[in-house]
Amino acid sequence: MNPVELIRSRLEMRSAAHIVSRIANITGRYGPGPEPMRAVLLDFALFSAKSGFRPTFPVTASVVERHPNLFRLMQSLDVELAVHGFRHIDYTQIPEKTAQEHFKKTRHIFNRAGLSYTGFRYPFLRRSADRIRLLAEYDFVWDSSDVITWHFEPPSSVKPEAWQNYLRILESYRPENEETAISLPRRDHGLIEIPVSVPDDDILIERLGCSKMEIAHIWKDIFIRTHRRGECFVIQLHPERFPYFKGALQSLLGFAKREGTVWIASLGEIASWWKRKTGFHVRLERDGRTGWTIRTEATNEAALLGLNIPEMSDTCALWKNWRILPPACRIPGKKKPIIGLSPRVPESLKIFLADEGFIFEITDEPDNYSIYLTDYYSVENISRRRVLDYIEESEYPVIRFWRWPAPFVSCLAITGDIDGVDLWDYWSRFYGS
Repeated sequence: MNPVELIRSRLEMRSAAHIVSRIANITGRYGPGPEPMRAVLLDFALFSAKSGFRPTFPVTASVVERHPNLFRLMQSLDVELAVHGFRHIDYTQIPEKTAQEHFKKTRHIFNRAGLSYTGFRYPFLRRSADRIRLLAEYDFVWDSSDVITWHFEPPSSVKPEAWQNYLRILESYRPENEETAISLPRRDHGLIEIPVSVPDDDILIERLGCSKMEIAHIWKDIFIRTHRRGECFVIQLHPERFPYFKGALQSLLGFAKREGTVWIASLGEIASWWKRKTGFHVRLERDGRTGWTIRTEATNEAALLGLNIPEMSDTCALWKNWRILPPACRIPGKKKPIIGLSPRVPESLKIFLADEGFIFEITDEPDNYSIYLTDYYSVENISRRRVLDYIEESEYPVIRFWRWPAPFVSCLAITGDIDGVDLWDYWSRFYGS
């Protein structure tokens, strides 16, 4: 990207005054050498270890190339590293051949530095189906470039023009909305796609000028919603701002831990679990004419849940009216307590239901199943949330595996993109191939 294009793209999303302020902030956070940022990164890593969570830091390979010792140290402190491109550019705007060259360089740089990685996050959160397929070709396991936006009321301190600018930035992300989207991993072109939540620290601090207390309140409110929905809150932070948002993050972590049923995990751990749980199975056998014998084939992490089973009313409800079932149990009823799928449903619906932990069979006999879904319930026709709502409206017994390892209800992941370690890294990230 040449200087003229860079300035034009920035002016489309930001005012000239904001750009001047941004330059001043960057100069203050990054030094001519790596020492200031190195101290902040190590402080973040030590804070994470003390707080009992493993953060995920996507980092551009060109930055790793200049500072391999720092990132080896970060990985030794149990920070999960991921790839954030070779350079911090919009990968949807370059030819596929160039993107392939970048991925080859990235693989070489990380391997030469002795750094392990399994995941990716595209710069600017800009992705396309072609670029996701490309990640699978280069053996990435997960990506975290999908965006889910969470509504929040702007604090009284936020100026109207800043709020309108934020809304323009949202459009560039092409986000899904919390009202129809589900903040959960999903399988996509051979990868596990883990959506990231917006607003992030860049929006709250740089664009809207929120105070530390306001940030803490907004994060807590989003977390409460994701926990209530049994979903995943993936925070995107930029470690260079850690001194500013440390208190808000500490407050959020404390609140999540007090809930007691929140899995605080790295993105790699989440992707590994998501792949692992697709191997869980249930054996159903007819028990006379009035019931079914259930036996799970899964690890001890798995939580088998049941809905609309009066005989299990004294068992613990994990989420909403879904109650925890023993690995081997009997469920009364003539209908099979799983989902029947029409042979005409698309593959995308099967993948979605499997990701959600539902057990299903392809059949032309709808009356034999507690729930029967036709191609009308394709996730291309209606939202995934509406599919779940329909399932939960069933009056018959239904079983499923839960989304997260037992006994967790929801998930929280702390992630932070590293675009540079010193001023040279930051300003040179827009140039070169």
